[in-house]
Amino acid sequence: MKKFYRDSIKDALRNIGCPAAHLVYRGDKPTYIVYYSYRTQSIYADNKPIAEICYCTVEICSENGDMELADDVRTRLASNGWRVTDELEDYDSDAGVCRVILDINYTGGVR
Repeated sequence: MKKFYRDSIKDALRNIGCPAAHLVYRGDKPTYIVYYSYRTQSIYADNKPIAEICYCTVEICSENGDMELADDVRTRLASNGWRVTDELEDYDSDAGVCRVILDINYTGGVR
């Protein structure tokens, strides 16, 4: 599931107009996206795994809290089967960036 989630999110964010990185962005663009997984969970029936849920976070970082970009990210993720379950706006004073943080999940067959 770990490789699947990285590939699925990477595919959803392809050509979005800013860099998107797994875990850490080390570039110099003022607008970028970082995504990571924080949990996977198996669903069982009759003591056999029948599905998995992957919980991830996508952080959209910009100088001005780019809500249009956040809307585009939401739409692209939904098109790839991801569900946004929570959203938060935050300002990171150390980095000097506004962040729109999306908690997302994907439920799929056992991989």
